[in-house]
Amino acid sequence: TLTPVDLRYISMAWAQASVSTEKLREAHAARTIDLIDGLDPSTISHITWAYFKLQVRNVDLFKALGLRCAASISSFNPSRLGCIALACVDAGVHDEVPLVTIARQALRSLGQM
Repeated sequence: TLTPVDLRYISMAWAQASVSTEKLREAHAARTIDLIDGLDPSTISHITWAYFKLQVRNVDLFKALGLRCAASISSFNPSRLGCIALACVDAGVHDEVPLVTIARQALRSLGQM
């Protein structure tokens, strides 16, 4: 079975090679959703970026990644938050919770500058 680290490395390899198959992406996305609560912020960022780069529009996956990001928002730096927000919107995820939470954290970060 794939671990969170395996999922991160697979998605990054696909993004770097700009290649993957739909069946493999579907299986990867399903496993990612299964393990979503165990993903650390770095893994969330990497998987989100890889799927964005591959122009995959898996709404369920991006919803899960966005909600997981929102649950651990203070663990992300502003640039990662921006990338996650862009990827979610690009995938068609316009749910209020992840995007509003990301925007609030970005405003807090700006206020501290």
